[in-house]
Amino acid sequence: MKKVVFGLAVIATLLLVGCASAPSDPIYADVIGFSDDVSYRYKYFYIGSSGSNEIENARSHIKKLPTGRNTAMYYALDVGLDRIEEIQEDRKDDENTKYYVVLLTDGLDNVSVEMARNNKRGDYMNLSEYGEVLQKRMASIFNEKKFLGLVEKENLKNSFQSYAILVKGEDLKKSDYTDEELRQLLVPITGAQNEYRPAPIVDDSYDKVLEEFKKKFVVTSFSFRIPKGYAGQRIQMKLFANDGTEYFVEGDFVRNQVDKFMGKTEYYYTFENMTSNGLSFDGFTGTLSGEESEYDPNNVLFAFNKMLTGDNPVKVDDSEQRFLENEKWRFNSEYQHGSATKKNAYVLFILDRSSSMGADRSKAEDAAIKMIEFISDNI
Repeated sequence: MKKVVFGLAVIATLLLVGCASAPSDPIYADVIGFSDDVSYRYKYFYIGSSGSNEIENARSHIKKLPTGRNTAMYYALDVGLDRIEEIQEDRKDDENTKYYVVLLTDGLDNVSVEMARNNKRGDYMNLSEYGEVLQKRMASIFNEKKFLGLVEKENLKNSFQSYAILVKGEDLKKSDYTDEELRQLLVPITGAQNEYRPAPIVDDSYDKVLEEFKKKFVVTSFSFRIPKGYAGQRIQMKLFANDGTEYFVEGDFVRNQVDKFMGKTEYYYTFENMTSNGLSFDGFTGTLSGEESEYDPNNVLFAFNKMLTGDNPVKVDDSEQRFLENEKWRFNSEYQHGSATKKNAYVLFILDRSSSMGADRSKAEDAAIKMIEFISDNI
């Protein structure tokens, strides 16, 4: 039986830059094809609200990628992560940028270990060892390495997720794999930093995995700004989730003073002593540090990353801000939901061009395009 791992690997890497209040914010897409090797055919496509022609251009470019007999999911992901790091380095000053990876496959890997060894990416004994390295890389992909890589500065501003999706190809159907066995084989391809780690998706048709992806794709981070004039007050963020649930998060908005050399004083802002009605996120039990920008000197930016209620991700559709004054919550009428959110997206497709796709190749291409359009509409 031919082992095929990345039947069609779509690595959709979303770089969010732009204003969420503008529905015409674009997505930019790149394409990598792989089969017996990886084709480094990065090509930007602008896909905005009026980008239907560009969608067709992207589809046309995908069809021109070379095909072959083998498939290398792990190696293609490894190469794709290089591209993500490159884009993030170029845009590292953007606030709360988000990246997503979506892998769409129809089988199991057969050449990644050899390709990694031949291209000096690592002398791995097996896919399990290669997968462990990729896992660690994804969990800290945006951390800044210092002192020859001996020290890492943790990145809490950007988030990353890797979704793994498998449509069972003929080889897998004939080999009597259970869905749970296939999910376990995909686990090394899923990963996250500052986000929840999504479970693999497995089904027997592209329509079914597309619908399941739409259910599971949830942006679980939320950014908001607090006016500096509210320093010293308790702030309440009321959050309206997409399932109709209302949450709140309250915290003390604190201006901190640091005395520097020669009598110079600097200030920084934090969000502390937080309480909520069932919502949790990274840093909830501690102190969140705010970010200041020369472009918005009167406000401080904060972010709730990896928002969960229990083990379930939470997506916020709307929000309100209040401040406590004379033991009463006062409504901030100047607050605008989405004013701190970025929307532009960078999408990196990594597409399997192996012969195992057969007649389903066009279905896989259609599913990839539909995922881009869905992500664009739901960021």
